[in-house]
Parts: sequence; structure tokens; C-alpha cells
Amino acid sequence: MAFAIVFACFPIVAWIEPGDAADATDRTLHLLAAERRLGLDVEHGVHRWLAARPVLPLMAEALYLALHVSMLVGVFAWLGATRPTIYRRLRNLFIAAHVLTIAIYLRWPTAPPRLVGGVGPDGPAAGAFDRLQYEYAAVPSGHVVFALVVAVGLQAAPSKRWRFAGLAYPAFVTVLVVATGHHLLFDAFAAVAVVLMAMVVLRCWKPLPFPTLGRTTRRSRTNPVPPLERPA
Repeated sequence: MAFAIVFACFPIVAWIEPGDAADATDRTLHLLAAERRLGLDVEHGVHRWLAARPVLPLMAEALYLALHVSMLVGVFAWLGATRPTIYRRLRNLFIAAHVLTIAIYLRWPTAPPRLVGGVGPDGPAAGAFDRLQYEYAAVPSGHVVFALVVAVGLQAAPSKRWRFAGLAYPAFVTVLVVATGHHLLFDAFAAVAVVLMAMVVLRCWKPLPFPTLGRTTRRSRTNPVPPLERPA
């Protein structure tokens, strides 16, 4: 149920459309300018390199659309069947990270580079995914958030190869999201910050002690408290 609610939030945000195109585009241009000042503006070089190799952008787009959900579902299914305690912890991390992600989408809508002229690859890549996802949801990268959750889950694998693959997977997804023009490199860094923040929130959060009104515990049914004796 919790997963269904989280996933349902994305088309709901797309339907609400909390921001406008001008503000979202300006925010992307400001982020790109900040990347240039820091020497992190790798997007143009990546797009130029891929433009000379037409097959690679198609492969990257296919992986972008299909890989993130299938990997997440696979890791959660494996943990649910073999390590239920770790599964519950990872589920809580996933939910917390995406609550923060959606809150940022609503507060600071940001356009993906592919929708900003002269920044992303030529021609926006449209598809069924774009009708389910809010188009100005570039910061943070939801795909990288998914990948980081997968990476955390794979650290429970008994094989060192799988644990290493888990660490490498977010880097691979970052390459995909930049190559397809859906995100800037900054968006991947923002995803890391969101997941770390979610970890801190879960670490600090403790359930509040709710009273059990109208409920009787098993212990109270088997060992009832004796009534107070009347004074002589």
C-alpha cells in the first residue's frame, strides 16, 4: 500500500502542474551557470559525443525508461523474500526519500535540459513516461534516488560482486540521465543529498507513544491487574 501511494503521487503532481515553464527554465539555467563556475558542466560534451553515435542515445533512452523500476522491484522482492528486516528498513528509506523528492518538485519545479533550448539534446524525448511524470521534476533526479535505494539494498547481498555492482549502479544511472538530457549533473548530486537527508530523518525519528484506548493487550487479558482493596 505504501509503495502504491508513493508511486501515485507522481501522476498527481503531473496533473497539478505546480509551476510554470518560465520559472522552471530559469532555474535550470541558473543551475547550469553554477555548474560552469564550478567546472562541472559536462552535459554539452556528453551530448556532442553521443550526437556522433546515433544508436547510443536510443539505447540510453530505453534503459532510462525501463531500468529504474525493474531494478527497484527486483531488489525489494529479493529482500522481502530473504531479509524481511532489511526490506522494511529499505522500504522506509524509499518512502522518506520520495516524500522529500515530491516536496521539492512542488516547491521548486525545474525544467530538464531537454526542454531548455541549447542545453539538452536536439528534440525532446516524449513518451508514456512523460505523461506520468511531471515534466518540470528535474531536481532531484528521481532515477538517481531509485538507484541509490537499490545500492543500499544490494549491500545486503552475500556476494562481493553484487555489493560492488550496487555501488556502481548509481554512477551508471547518473550517466544515463545526463546522456538522455533529462537531468543535469547537479540533479544527481541533489538526489544524493535527498537520500542522505532521508537517512538522517529516519535515524532521528521515533514513533510517538499513542494511547491504546479501548484495546486490551494479551498480557492484561491473561494476567489482569487485581482490584484495589477497600480500606478497613
